Amino acid sequence: MRQTSQVQPKHMPPFTSIRLLACLLLVAAAEPVVVPEAAAALTGQLFPAGQQNEAALQPVHRPYELQRHFHRAKTAFESGSSLLEAKARIDRVLKVLPDDVEARKLRAHVLLTMDRPEDAFADAQRAVALNEFDGEAHVLRCESGVGAGQHEWAARSLDRAAHFMLRDAGLYVRLSACALELGDTTKSEALARVAVAREPDNPQARLHLARVFVAAGQNDMAARVVLEGFEKRILRPADIRRNVHVAPLMDRPDLAPWRRR
Repeated sequence: MRQTSQVQPKHMPPFTSIRLLACLLLVAAAEPVVVPEAAAALTGQLFPAGQQNEAALQPVHRPYELQRHFHRAKTAFESGSSLLEAKARIDRVLKVLPDDVEARKLRAHVLLTMDRPEDAFADAQRAVALNEFDGEAHVLRCESGVGAGQHEWAARSLDRAAHFMLRDAGLYVRLSACALELGDTTKSEALARVAVAREPDNPQARLHLARVFVAAGQNDMAARVVLEGFEKRILRPADIRRNVHVAPLMDRPDLAPWRRR
């Protein structure tokens, strides 16, 4: 197994970004979710997107036929129409272009959805080896590492991915879920707060933050997140009832007015 070097950002000691994320927990005393301005101050001290791209490998050029397979695989996966078709098409791409990072990441995601974490881990590991500055590749290695029992690699990618400004709230939610699986509720909460800050109107981000609070035994904070989501019409009571982790919150007296809605 090839072990990638752990390159730290210039002028940033190891794990600084995780400490910066954890500082967001100080906001909890006033508000259940971090404000966008706090996230902007945080992410300004992480790798800017340009620096990631500058360090990254040049995109692989796919011939027309392989490009067609790649996009059809992506469509089949994202639409949920056929995981088998997505896997078969992306296999064709990687057979010819084994160093295609985007294809490696897509197949890792497909394999995770097919409940094949060991195979997904192999693809995610290869994607990180090809481009260690790819935050999504680290998220996938963290997720697949947790599922495959490769917890050391998962923890390594958890710390590494926190150095990057990830593409969207969904990636922060996934990384936060990994931290929760690894038993680190502090990192999980910090990452979940950033997800909400990145996309304040994203219901999945708020729902996940409430779940993290429940896991940490902070049901009052979880209820505040849920109540705020209700009041801002971001969450619905049905969203809470469908989520096994936070459903018991609806029995609380402070959420009683929302039970029949």
